[in-house]
Amino acid sequence: MLFAGLNLHGKWGISSEDVIIVKKLLILGNEQQEPPPIIFLPTVAHDTRENPSLTRIYIAKYSSALDYLAVSRPFSFSLEEVLTMAKRLREKFPETKIVASMAPSKLSELKALSSNFSNLVDAYEVDLGLMSLLHQYPRSFQAYAVDMLEEFVSIAPKTVLAKVTPNIPLSRDLLELLVETGINGVIFSPHPIYTIGRDIFRLHSPLLSIVYASLWAGLIAGLEVSTAFISDKAPTLLTEHDIENAYDLLLYDTALVFKTEIVPSNKIGPLPLKWTNIAPGMVPAVDIEKEPFCQHVCPLQAFKQENSTMLHTSIVTANKNCDNCGLCLSLCETARLIRELSPED
Repeated sequence: MLFAGLNLHGKWGISSEDVIIVKKLLILGNEQQEPPPIIFLPTVAHDTRENPSLTRIYIAKYSSALDYLAVSRPFSFSLEEVLTMAKRLREKFPETKIVASMAPSKLSELKALSSNFSNLVDAYEVDLGLMSLLHQYPRSFQAYAVDMLEEFVSIAPKTVLAKVTPNIPLSRDLLELLVETGINGVIFSPHPIYTIGRDIFRLHSPLLSIVYASLWAGLIAGLEVSTAFISDKAPTLLTEHDIENAYDLLLYDTALVFKTEIVPSNKIGPLPLKWTNIAPGMVPAVDIEKEPFCQHVCPLQAFKQENSTMLHTSIVTANKNCDNCGLCLSLCETARLIRELSPED
């Protein structure tokens, strides 16, 4: 299929809001019959004030793949980490299209960020929702964003996509102005972003996904530009009658996590007020006797019992595959952060 001038071998991909799946693809390979047709890299900005030791995802509720509430950290990876991802993805999946996602404060930053990815990606995504949250603008954000995109499109050597979220007032008029800038496509995200102090949170929910898919499907009718939607409904649960099919391309993040990992149902916890900090030397550990499913909940298979150094116990520590995403800490009641000490210590 053709999306925004890019030839894809399927109608799905990984969104820039993913904080787990790309790392899983790079560490464990691809469990699908074929690699994702398109992968949007995690969003980057020049100054996000984010602590790299913070966890990246928290599951507040999980009843089923159609009823969950997850929170993720938008700026989970540094520019250097994302560039490394791009290089490894290009080597591992040469047929997959790769998109760099950016949230600049001004045009000069957008040019600088895009130049870092110039030889590694097939397209650029500008996240307008994160832009509006992070930066203060001297005039109307919509007018500023339209002017920036128009200038960037005129000099960008690759496909340019604009991403919109519930954080910006979205109307048919704004969409038409965005299309007039010359962008090749629009990515619609149903995920609100909010801040508590210095921490940034992104909310994922199938209910919100359904609501915004319906609201925005009405706006895109007759729009002469490619459209994509980030769905919170796992691909296997979509039917031909679902409103998501109104879009040209469907992207996934948490929905794919819940499709492929073992997740306990009836999980309910409070929404976080801050992100967990995993200090150097600390590793997650779970009790697989009390919670057997926790051995399989990690996307990176970090809790294989045979790899545990804590013998004669049901406590299993995370192995070197663990990248501190934090998924186990919110899903397993027995999960703890521990420090392993050798006899010399």
